[in-house]
Amino acid sequence: VRSFLCSMGSVEMLVIGDNIVRRKKMTAASLLGDKEKNGSVSPPSYPMTAGPFIFESTCSYTGDPDQEPKMHIRVRMPDRPMHDDSKDGGWFHLKDEFEAELLGRFDGTVGVL
Repeated sequence: VRSFLCSMGSVEMLVIGDNIVRRKKMTAASLLGDKEKNGSVSPPSYPMTAGPFIFESTCSYTGDPDQEPKMHIRVRMPDRPMHDDSKDGGWFHLKDEFEAELLGRFDGTVGVL
């Protein structure tokens, strides 16, 4: 299952016993509410994190005014499907604190707008 999730779409389907698992493409329309063929609008999807997580943010500054401080943001989420304690202690890196704040907001009750 982990290999399937990490394949980034290069593995089209996964067979588990009598079940076939396929990736479902996420679109902006499905997140925001999609117009159906009959004219009605489907409800928006509400993102949800894969369980509790720990988020750390550190900043490294060398004292050199010409060098920009380096931010390091990482998250540890043991319940996520691709969690692996053998890689960096189970931590994965984010681009900025905003991504970590979004993880905290997406509890299945709020949309992306």
